[in-house]
Amino acid sequence: ATQALTERVLHQRVEIDTVATDVYGRTLARIRLDGDEVGPDLVRQGLAWTAARSRHASALKSAMRQARLAHRGLWQDAAPVPPWTWRRTHPAAGHDAPSPRSNGLEEY
Repeated sequence: ATQALTERVLHQRVEIDTVATDVYGRTLARIRLDGDEVGPDLVRQGLAWTAARSRHASALKSAMRQARLAHRGLWQDAAPVPPWTWRRTHPAAGHDAPSPRSNGLEEY
């Protein structure tokens, strides 16, 4: 997803709407290029997950379902591991895993 996002928006004028900060201190944001949100396209290509709990959730979940059914991107793997599950067992250096009570919000 990082590579695809970089290829799409590097050296382009984009709009960024900060949504929140996750339990790891990272900024969660919506990125628009030429008025179109980039995240849903990454999900549609099977390059990103969604666990969105927003007004866009149904569209994102539909895009993820389509990618999964078409075996695109990460869905080529028979049993892909969601990033929030992987991070729970592999905390980044200097960061503890989030507490089980955290919501693990992942937009894209």
